[in-house]
Order: sequence, then structure tokens, then C-alpha cells
Amino acid sequence: MHVCTVVANTKAVSEPPRARKLGHASIGLSLSGIFISVIIAVVVVFLITISRRHADNSDYVRPSGVSCTFHSYNGSCYKFKTQVGSSESCDSGAKSSDGFCYS
Repeated sequence: MHVCTVVANTKAVSEPPRARKLGHASIGLSLSGIFISVIIAVVVVFLITISRRHADNSDYVRPSGVSCTFHSYNGSCYKFKTQVGSSESCDSGAKSSDGFCYS
């Protein structure tokens, strides 16, 4: 009959109270990491949604102090600015008094 014995190579394994504390710390850190990751993911999705809405919506009215990505006219953000002249009409969007069509 052969008996195999193993000796712990660190104190944490051989001391149950310390092992329990390390286990609790590990669980706490894991849960904190998951919580922070979820918060970051929500913030990123929110920022991407706002960014796309800002770029895609030609009638987006920007909040005070926020600049437009493309063109600004009369408090709104527009993706395109085309010179149409004073006599031409602007089918979609807004026409400025200096002959530009914003859409």
C-alpha cells in the first residue's frame, strides 16, 4: 500500500480563515468588474446612439453650447450645405437668405 501526501506550498491554502477572506475578496472584485463593465457598455451605447442621431438627423436641434459635426444654420445641424442661389428653391431642408440650402 502506497500513501501519497501533498504539502501546501502557500499559507493561504493551509489556513482556512485566510483562504475564505481571499475567496470573498476575489468574488467582490469580480462583481465590481462586471458592474463597471456594464456601466461602461451602457455609456458607450448611449454615446454612439447620440452621435449617430446627430450625424443622421438633418433637423437635429443642438443643445446650447454643443457644436455641429457638419453645418449649422438657425440653431439646427445639417449634414449638407449647397449653394442654390437666391432664385432657386430648397426642396428639402432650410434655405438661408444668402442662397444656401441646408439639408
